[in-house]
Amino acid sequence: MVELALASVLLALLLAAAVDFGRAYFTAVVVQNMAGEGAAFAGLQPDRDANYPLPYDSGGCAQYAVTANQNIQDRARQVAIDRGLIIHQPSQASVVISPSNCMTRCVTQNITVTVSYRIDDLFLPRFLGMSNITITKSSVQQMTASSYAAVQNSSCPSP
Repeated sequence: MVELALASVLLALLLAAAVDFGRAYFTAVVVQNMAGEGAAFAGLQPDRDANYPLPYDSGGCAQYAVTANQNIQDRARQVAIDRGLIIHQPSQASVVISPSNCMTRCVTQNITVTVSYRIDDLFLPRFLGMSNITITKSSVQQMTASSYAAVQNSSCPSP
């Protein structure tokens, strides 16, 4: 009976570790997909950046105002939602776009989307004293269009 009790505690910890590792691996795959989707969308529409929500004539990047669910950041976060990851607050899944200055986003140049997702509900790391684990992935895409602000300011070199 004592051996069974001791062995069951060890087996329970191994099971918890296996479940946590599986969830962390699944999350890493989803975060990579988030970065890929964000980069693909940014390559097509580099001026759809939530950091510049106003239209160009008001200091923004795009010709028209950038709205929710139609920007690079929300497009990347939607992948997580579609795959079942819960985002309690925007800081849990941060999306960073490089180059950050939309005036330098020109056709044929690369745009990088980096996604950092914080997992804070795993059992074993919390048991060991770690409050959360952050997974960061990046994806690079060549832009097929220039941002509206770069075109208006003639910031892009002529092909």
